[in-house]
Amino acid sequence: MSLRLRVAGAAMGAATFVVVVAGFLVIAIFSNSFRAGLDEGLSRQMEVAGPTVASLAGMYLADPELDMPEVELDGMTIRAVVGDRVVLTFGAQPPQDLPLPQNVGLETLKIGDEEWRVLTRPVNAWPELGGSDQPSIVQIAAPISTAADAPVQSLRRRVVVIGLSAIGASGGIGFILGTVALRPLARLRRETERVTEEGDFHLRVTDDSGPREVDELGGALNLLLDKVAEANARTDAALEAARSFGANAAHELRTPLQSMRTNLDILESHPDLPTAERDEILDELLVQQDRFASLLQALRELARGDLPEHTPSETVDLHEIAESAVASARTRYPEVALDLETAGTDARTTGWSEGLRVLVDNLIENAVKHGHHNGAANGEVVVNIVGTDKRVTLTVEDNGPGIPPEERGHVLERFARGSGATPGGTGLGLALVAQQVRLHDGTIDITDSHLGGARISVSLPNRNESEIPG
Repeated sequence: MSLRLRVAGAAMGAATFVVVVAGFLVIAIFSNSFRAGLDEGLSRQMEVAGPTVASLAGMYLADPELDMPEVELDGMTIRAVVGDRVVLTFGAQPPQDLPLPQNVGLETLKIGDEEWRVLTRPVNAWPELGGSDQPSIVQIAAPISTAADAPVQSLRRRVVVIGLSAIGASGGIGFILGTVALRPLARLRRETERVTEEGDFHLRVTDDSGPREVDELGGALNLLLDKVAEANARTDAALEAARSFGANAAHELRTPLQSMRTNLDILESHPDLPTAERDEILDELLVQQDRFASLLQALRELARGDLPEHTPSETVDLHEIAESAVASARTRYPEVALDLETAGTDARTTGWSEGLRVLVDNLIENAVKHGHHNGAANGEVVVNIVGTDKRVTLTVEDNGPGIPPEERGHVLERFARGSGATPGGTGLGLALVAQQVRLHDGTIDITDSHLGGARISVSLPNRNESEIPG
């Protein structure tokens, strides 16, 4: 059932309830009014006819042969009672005799199948008619049901006709009002269908031109569309990351695998190789295996950066990350002079701690591998961190051959290597750095170092003390 029909049905149901209750109240009020009017009519008749009936009763007792006049009382009956004897009765006769009066005043008596309203009073006769000083008991009665039936039935018929008309009218008005009220919802449905048909979840429905409830629904639908578009973007990014990972892995792993296979074939086909040559091939296999493992690790980090598990939101101290990364590098490369310089200023930023560790590790790794200038036996790497009110700057310098200006943008791309790079690298180290800089809304700059090699500076937004949640 459509909503407008439900609105019309609800309006008819409410109208029916109101009509029924109002009808009962109207009929009850009319019945009570009629009862009050009947009582008032009995009292008036008592005032007018009571003394006359009492006088006629006295005359009848004095002369039973006296002819009594005919009296019309509009359906009422009136009688005079003296002692335990009904002396005279005029007007309509009840189906059964009224019981002798027990009390004075108004009362309702059941006589046969009808209810009668009875007024009993002691009334004195007219003095000029020779009435007795002793009052007679006069009763005047009228049937309730018979007198009230016609007007009550007429009123009931009118209430039913008016009520049915009101119920029908309320249903029609409810249907019309429902149609008008549902126009914003119909528009919202059409706009939602358009989004579904076109499959473009960047489209939005109207949420500022209808009733507040419809606008709130439109706003909720737009929020849902935002979530769907965001989920689709994440899915597309995941698929692209998977395709990129597969393509990169297939491209970069082919060469080391073929080289390792060639060396293994040589060892298998020449079991009598001299020890020196065999050791040389085994050393080359170990180097290739290390490069293979490094390449897989770099590809894994790239994939994680392409599709981070959550939006970076941690408060990270770059001092701590740099200290840990330098300590680890010193253990791996004891022959390299690694220095960490910090200005003691605040170096906290909002970000992904694991991603920032990847950034620092790869900057140091890149500097260590290329930090041999003019054939020097040992490399020299300096890591510096400076914090200001708005930015944190991490700088890594080496004494290697440096990066020519025309290659500084290119070396940030995946699998790109500078002309002065040492052999054996994966070409992914600086690509990982650039990826994390982008994820953390930072900037990267490559210049010449005073040590003679490259100077790579990464600038990230600072997080001041006042911004740190308590």
